[in-house]
Amino acid sequence: MNDLNKNWENELALKNEILNKNAFDLTISDKSFLNFVKLKESFHIQALDMVEWLNKEITSKHGILESYAYFMDNGFLDSKPDRYEYRNAVFNDIKKAIQNDEPVNIYDIVEKWDMWYHS
Repeated sequence: MNDLNKNWENELALKNEILNKNAFDLTISDKSFLNFVKLKESFHIQALDMVEWLNKEITSKHGILESYAYFMDNGFLDSKPDRYEYRNAVFNDIKKAIQNDEPVNIYDIVEKWDMWYHS
C-alpha cells in the first residue's frame, strides 16, 4: 500500500473513531473533519463513476472522451459542477491512464489533485 492509500485508510479510521463518540461530545474540529471525509468519499465515488463512464464511452460508437460530455451526461447541462477544475483534472488523469492501458488508482488521483486544489 502506498503512502496516499495509507493516508486515506488513516482518515477513514479516524472518521470511525469520531463517529463512535457521543454526538454531544463532537468538537467543531470533529465535525469539520467528518465533512472533509464525506466530501472526499464523494470524489472517490465520482472517480469510480468516471472510470465506468470512460470505459463505456471507449466502446461506444460516438465515444466522446471529454470531461464536458461526462458532466453533461451527469446532469450539468447549463453550468459546470462545483469544484470543476479539480473534477476535470481527476477526469483527465483517469482518461489518460485508461487510454494508456495503465492501472487506474482513483485514491492516488483524487489525493494528488485534492492536495493541489484544496491545500
